[in-house]
Amino acid sequence: MSVTELRAESLTVADRGAVVVRNLDLDARRGQLIGLTGPSGSGKSTVLHALGGLLPAVGGRLTVDGRGLTPWRDVLVGLILQNLGLVPFLSAAETVAVPLQAKG
Repeated sequence: MSVTELRAESLTVADRGAVVVRNLDLDARRGQLIGLTGPSGSGKSTVLHALGGLLPAVGGRLTVDGRGLTPWRDVLVGLILQNLGLVPFLSAAETVAVPLQAKG
């Protein structure tokens, strides 16, 4: 099974008690390449944390193939951050494979 659509509808995300992103709409489909740009502190990382299930939304809706994110988290949706989870002695492909190997 593979994911075909990740959708955010009026997504509002807070970090450390402060609303950082308000009313974000996003529709990402399999095969699309989407860029998220903005100045430092504009909420790019916060959005990625929410889309990856690492930070809960405080408003709006986040779905994967029409269902809430929770059933998919750690099954079909994952996130590798630039500063966390990198293993210096593994290649990029080997690093990505670590959680897959842990799940069997």
